[in-house]
Amino acid sequence: MTLPVLPFSVSLEAALSVGLLGVLLLLSARLGRWVGLHLHLWPPDEPEEALWTIPLGMGVLAYGILGLGLLGWFCREAFLLWLVGVLLWTRGMGWGGLEKILPAMRNGWRYLRPRRVVLLYIVLLTGLGTFTFLQALTPPWGYDALMYHLEGPWRFLEQRRLVLLPDIWQANGPFTVQMLFALGLSLGLSIFAKLVHFLYALLLLLATFILGRRYGGGPTVGALAAGILVGMPVFPLWAALAQVDLAWALYELLALYAVFRWHDEAHARWLVLGGIMMGLALGTKYLALAGGAVLGAWVLWSSRHEGRRGLLRNALSFGGTALALALPWYLKNAVWGGNPFYPLLWGGVAWPPERLHALNTYLHSFGMGTGLKDLLLLPWHIYAHHERFGTFLGTVEIPSLLFPLIALYIWTPKSPWMNRLGLIIAARGLFWFWGSQQVRFLLPVLPLLSVWTAYVLQNLVRQRRLRRVLQHGLVGGMVAATFAYAILFQLQVQPWRVLGGWESRHAWLTRLVTSYAAQQYIVQHFPPEARVLQMWDGQSFYCDARCLPDAEHSRWNRIVDSGTNSIAVCDRLRAQKITHLLLNRVDLAFQMRLDLTGRHARAYTFFVETFQPCCTREVYQDDWVSLYELTCPAARP
Repeated sequence: MTLPVLPFSVSLEAALSVGLLGVLLLLSARLGRWVGLHLHLWPPDEPEEALWTIPLGMGVLAYGILGLGLLGWFCREAFLLWLVGVLLWTRGMGWGGLEKILPAMRNGWRYLRPRRVVLLYIVLLTGLGTFTFLQALTPPWGYDALMYHLEGPWRFLEQRRLVLLPDIWQANGPFTVQMLFALGLSLGLSIFAKLVHFLYALLLLLATFILGRRYGGGPTVGALAAGILVGMPVFPLWAALAQVDLAWALYELLALYAVFRWHDEAHARWLVLGGIMMGLALGTKYLALAGGAVLGAWVLWSSRHEGRRGLLRNALSFGGTALALALPWYLKNAVWGGNPFYPLLWGGVAWPPERLHALNTYLHSFGMGTGLKDLLLLPWHIYAHHERFGTFLGTVEIPSLLFPLIALYIWTPKSPWMNRLGLIIAARGLFWFWGSQQVRFLLPVLPLLSVWTAYVLQNLVRQRRLRRVLQHGLVGGMVAATFAYAILFQLQVQPWRVLGGWESRHAWLTRLVTSYAAQQYIVQHFPPEARVLQMWDGQSFYCDARCLPDAEHSRWNRIVDSGTNSIAVCDRLRAQKITHLLLNRVDLAFQMRLDLTGRHARAYTFFVETFQPCCTREVYQDDWVSLYELTCPAARP
């Protein structure tokens, strides 16, 4: 496995990544316009054209790369030929709607009052966007990115095709956006993945604004909704990571917006467009299945008066389109892994029941429970015990503190659109509650909650001056708090050091990635045949084939469970050709926090008290990680 070391500086890589993002943006807009015009997906004079063309075009580009991967042409040369082909094919599409963005923004701000407050918002949001953009220009360091968002595409590039990766289970799911990441990786640009996610974040804010403007009561509600969403301190952090969650949220939000347009305008093209967007969401993350089910049920309910033929037509327009577009990912898993949702639900290749049980235990260890009492207390628990709902970003993974204002909706004029939005939020939230209760998995609901909260702030107080003080005090205060947090985060991470050349890539990653220094030691000092089991640590992007990541965070537990003593455990390790163990104390502490069954504690206790003293020798140690060489006898014949 070739180590992803780049031959140029971070600043040059960042500049090249920005340039590639510009090419992607233009091609996506043009391709999206071409698809939209030929399928008649929106009116010719649609003022929000860019909102549709860019994400649609990015999805089509990604599916083109998917096709290349299935054919065994997953390589840089094929990707570039695909881009050149799209460029030539769409040469008559102009700017693909990009030329409408600035005039639309000017028209939107024109109706907002008072001017000085709007100017203050612009200053805060510009500063926040600049800070987030700087973070997006740095080498990838996010946990999930190094575990599978980048590691998965990188392994596909090595194989020159898509393959099943049983030991990185997340990389087998829908991977549409990661196909775009592969484009950058094939050119040696890992930073490009972060910029793609940053672009999706901007589009999500724009979509939130437009949804609030059209169905919340005007541009003020739209601006407040976008402000509430970006006023969550964790949102800029999410935006600057090489992940796909904001892309998933955008596609679900656009699917809902298109379905609302269909209900409002009674034109079938909006259902088809909604189905396309939902299909792209289903092709991005398994969790979009819940969103598809909720929106599909709403379409069927809204079609109940159209007769059997009309109901079937609408079901096929939305649901059939979505399923057809998502089908390649699920069909690939069904053929290769024996499970369309591989490895979730019922396992598959290399996923026996005990391994699947360990994964499900981890996924359902978040939150405070799934009983009726837990459901009723959920609005309290998600704030009072927010650490139970967060992952590796810690205490900032918390929904907006303004969302509880939705309870005041009963004192505002009732809106049919807000009522519908509330039902969709409730249904979507129930799926989340019964699944893995991570705040990040609520992302498709957060823009809807933002719009609903903005509607309450707009209609709660009748006196105009007092209403403006309330709105700008609360929303502006949250945006300012996020801005202050962004400043503190900048001072902590100091992205300008690596971008300006004052800190090397190696030093930067050593500071930010807990296992990076140990993995570099492995690459530089261990023989090629060495195999290092990363105990409770799933990050392996900066290592090579010598590192065996633990993407389900229970690999050591299962090895220990299978043996009765140190010799039996050592025999099992030798049988898997494992020669060393890596213990990441930061990842271990995180797993201990979620250890409801005590299984992690027992496995760690066995390692420290029984296995490590008699069967290993420590060969490396830093502030976070220790490396151990197995010293027990070879496996018995």
